[in-house]
Amino acid sequence: MKPSHISALLAATSWARIALIAVAPQAQAQAQAQDPVAAPIPGLSEVVATVDELAAQSGTQSGLVGFSLRLLQGPAEASGIAAPLVAVNGGKSLLPASTLKIITTGCALEILGKDYRFATILQHDGAIDAATGTLSGNIFVRGSGDPTLAQDGWLGLFAEWHGVLQAAGIKAIDGAVIGDDSAFSTQAISGGWAWDDIGNYYAPPVTGLNFHHNTFFVSFQPGTVGSIAKLVSTSPTIPSLEFVNEMRTGEADSGDQGYVYGAPYAETYVLRGSVPKQSGTFSIKAAIPDPAYFCAVRLDAFLKAKGIIAKVEPTTARRGNFEARGTRVDLHSHLAEPLGDLIRPINHESLNLDAEALLNAIGSKASGDGSTVAGAKAVTAFLNANGIDTTGFDMVDGCGLARGNAVTPNQLTAALAMFQNLSGAEKFRASLPVAGRSGTLKSIGGGTSAEGRIHAKSGTVNRVKSYAGYVDCRSGKKAAFAIMVHQYTGEYAPIKSSILSIMARLAEM
Repeated sequence: MKPSHISALLAATSWARIALIAVAPQAQAQAQAQDPVAAPIPGLSEVVATVDELAAQSGTQSGLVGFSLRLLQGPAEASGIAAPLVAVNGGKSLLPASTLKIITTGCALEILGKDYRFATILQHDGAIDAATGTLSGNIFVRGSGDPTLAQDGWLGLFAEWHGVLQAAGIKAIDGAVIGDDSAFSTQAISGGWAWDDIGNYYAPPVTGLNFHHNTFFVSFQPGTVGSIAKLVSTSPTIPSLEFVNEMRTGEADSGDQGYVYGAPYAETYVLRGSVPKQSGTFSIKAAIPDPAYFCAVRLDAFLKAKGIIAKVEPTTARRGNFEARGTRVDLHSHLAEPLGDLIRPINHESLNLDAEALLNAIGSKASGDGSTVAGAKAVTAFLNANGIDTTGFDMVDGCGLARGNAVTPNQLTAALAMFQNLSGAEKFRASLPVAGRSGTLKSIGGGTSAEGRIHAKSGTVNRVKSYAGYVDCRSGKKAAFAIMVHQYTGEYAPIKSSILSIMARLAEM
């Protein structure tokens, strides 16, 4: 690792063990010109020392610690992205986990626009007999990938659609109710997701018609320790889905160790692992294998209960087992909330489905291809177009679940610096959890200097912990930071303690 002369600030320090970001000679002059200070920033040496302590821990010796810190410039000052103030392994490609959602949501705000709204359109493709009210055609639910459609239940939505059909004079359907998920690719998951994840609630398929957050519950009645836990029910019931139950009963208080194995569109799921011994039932959360079909089946049943009966069994556009009757006519458009508001729960609750839907929507807008690959290509091009060097950047999905993702600490802080000067800056910043106060950071940093001053996204997968976001320093300065711990070993507690210390030191600058 080679220290480089970034500014007079760094020349005045003696942090020999910290690797600073290497810059070309022509970039050195630019970095010096951008640096508004001629003396060390109070508290910066403490930040560096704490990063050094994290890198020296036994649990990080076989892995890698990455760190990047950039002072932010206001729109009036900005002439590109300022050079990193300090970087440790800043140019190393590391696994971002869910901090990748920073890239996905920030780019979505700019590529799709903060006022972009997913639309789900109710359509028909036939003629309506005015005398009998019979539609000689099909009813379509045409999705655009809205990840929030009926996420908290469908009765209100279906009542809305029932009212639309009534207003159109439709009393019977001489065709089928069809879920149209063709807005996105039929490859409904990233090719980089692990089999252990697929089928579980946090790794659901993302389709052009997402429904009920693409998840359901599986309930078990535990028995004696080591015995098969009896499969009691699913909620809601998923049509055409069977289960091979190998779930065991674990020790009391052993927690949810159950996993669901099943690919998108599968008709059989395997249940493995264990659920804790207890007197009542225990539920785990799983992914709906075919959300568009589930939506069509549920809407068909709802309409039947209201007296509007479809002659043909419900199906999907992907399955294709229906007779098209003519040109489709739009009856109603159901809109999600604007993207500027939609991204807040994505970053606050780290919602994988929603991040994947954004990436597919980006691909659809950029090239007409609603796929993970097309979306990642468009995001990479957007970063490049805005002056971010994407050497070593590899986007395999939008949520950070794939182990093939690769981002450098400097790329994360560069993106954060870029976003704060673009049109969606206010919405983006508001989407990030606040240390000690909200989202996935509510239990992090409370009662320390970091509380209320760190706005960041966390990222966690096995042996990886990352944080990236903004810090409002006590001095009044604002900065973007990234802390990435890659392939650590042993207990996480001491690593967490060091990370919290770094955040507190950043806030005290």
